[in-house]
Amino acid sequence: MLERVLRTLLAHILDLAVHFVPAMDDTRRQQREMGFMRQDGNRRGPKVLLVDDHEKFRMVTASVLEEGGCQVQTASNGHEALEKLVESPPDVLILDVSMPTMSGFDLCHIIKRDERFKDIPVIFLSAFGAPEDYRTGHEAGGAVYMVKPYKHDRLLNIVRMLAEHSRRVAETKPKEP
Repeated sequence: MLERVLRTLLAHILDLAVHFVPAMDDTRRQQREMGFMRQDGNRRGPKVLLVDDHEKFRMVTASVLEEGGCQVQTASNGHEALEKLVESPPDVLILDVSMPTMSGFDLCHIIKRDERFKDIPVIFLSAFGAPEDYRTGHEAGGAVYMVKPYKHDRLLNIVRMLAEHSRRVAETKPKEP
């Protein structure tokens, strides 16, 4: 009986490997094409600042982003995020909406009023998904509003798309003397 269970388990693992490994290769190829990963596999992906007051969520989401080729910094609240933003501006911001002392919406309003950071795209990740939440996120300056739980590949694709768009916009801006 145990032998049959082990064989079945091994068959499932091999089946997963057959489907998973090519997908990983496709992801790496995509990242190289978008300039997020060098040919040798070293990461130099988009810099992301992830702001959420729940430690487990930050850890899981940071791991997903790092596995996807992103360079991730995290902050547990809006004040910490503002400090990190000044130290090292990211390519993309991911903000939780509901945080103590400063909501993600409030943080986004502050960031979008600052000339240095106004062009950084913001993704809202929230447990709230009512139409007025989407509207408030858009009015605050968010580019994308996603509801938790989210699909990992969707978040990665959105981060890559926004980072690439942001990079291209920055390249077209005239340099200040």
